[in-house]
Amino acid sequence: MFCSKCGNKLTEGAAFCPSCGAPTGVTQVTPVTAQPIYYMPYKKPGNGLSIAGMVLGIIAAVYSFSAIIVACTTEYAVRVSYGRVYYRNDLVAYAIGLTVFQTILALIGLPLSIAGMTKCKSGKNIAGIILNSITLLISLIIFFCVVSIN
Repeated sequence: MFCSKCGNKLTEGAAFCPSCGAPTGVTQVTPVTAQPIYYMPYKKPGNGLSIAGMVLGIIAAVYSFSAIIVACTTEYAVRVSYGRVYYRNDLVAYAIGLTVFQTILALIGLPLSIAGMTKCKSGKNIAGIILNSITLLISLIIFFCVVSIN
């Protein structure tokens, strides 16, 4: 292969003449090697808040059912359990303590579930919101029942 301008001999695959610099019309093709593509794993946002709100809702619901049982037994003057005698005032105080504890748990769990809902909508958020809302409703009912009994 020779240069069309100066007639100098060209090397195989040369794009320009080494003596005059004229283009030869040959285009060089460089092979492209495939690079491996690394993907970052997808992580759902907001799961921690959802799980925390749901767990607090479950714990608050368990305490609400135990408070219901204690509140229902306050109608009796004396309750015997494990060899101990509980009087009415003790049961009322215990029911109020359980109600206050479950209310605090639900008041913490409800905003956590709502905050988790703003990041991603999942069943955990909805379960946490429902559990905490029902627990707050139950705690109001228990509180008014215990206050009316006493």
